[in-house]
Amino acid sequence: MQNQTTQAVLLRGRVQNLRRTKTTHDFMRTEADKVATGVGAVAIGLAGMTGLATAVAISAGNSNEEVDKVSFDIGDVHVDGWLWRCPFRENDEVEVVAEQSATGATCFAVRRVDDGLIAVYPHCTIGKRAYIGKSARICLTILTVWAAAMAYAFFVKMPEQALFYQLVFTGVSVLFVALLLAFFAISGFRKDRSFIAISERMFETFGWPDPATIDLKRTSKGKKREGDGPGYGLWIFRR
Repeated sequence: MQNQTTQAVLLRGRVQNLRRTKTTHDFMRTEADKVATGVGAVAIGLAGMTGLATAVAISAGNSNEEVDKVSFDIGDVHVDGWLWRCPFRENDEVEVVAEQSATGATCFAVRRVDDGLIAVYPHCTIGKRAYIGKSARICLTILTVWAAAMAYAFFVKMPEQALFYQLVFTGVSVLFVALLLAFFAISGFRKDRSFIAISERMFETFGWPDPATIDLKRTSKGKKREGDGPGYGLWIFRR
């Protein structure tokens, strides 16, 4: 065991007595009660969806997620936790980012030493700077496409309109969508900020530099190996 922060520890050893249960869990419903940004929030459960999809998921009521509830031993430490997916097997040598208590430890990331495969607590995949950058790129892409479509609609398809009205209609429609995207982006960030803080603490505990810039979905690209399965890059990752 190696301490990396005041709250998180890095456990290393072989997985023993692994028990894995596939279940569904309503993470979003408890978000209002689980706003702490320390790793201790993992022990009592977190909630939320990722990015701009948050507001859409809320309105659709799509809050249940399929996850793996895991229990195993690392040496003389008993570990429990929730992982998006658990691809590990008995006797795998792993590193576990966890918070310890008097009765054991609660994990929120597990990395297999042999091949670097990483399983994480749901939605803990990205640092703050990487999150903001990704959200900004998505918003700007959508806004650019919308602006081009509105310009085509008002300037090309409606050439009889006065230039003033073409500019006003295009500007208002683009401004409306920009405000809507900003609302979704801010709402998504507020929902995900607990996960972002947990993600950065996790990356720091692993000893990775610049935790705020890490995006596991991006770093996993091009590193898939045979046997990783269809969930690679979505629920399990590599750095």
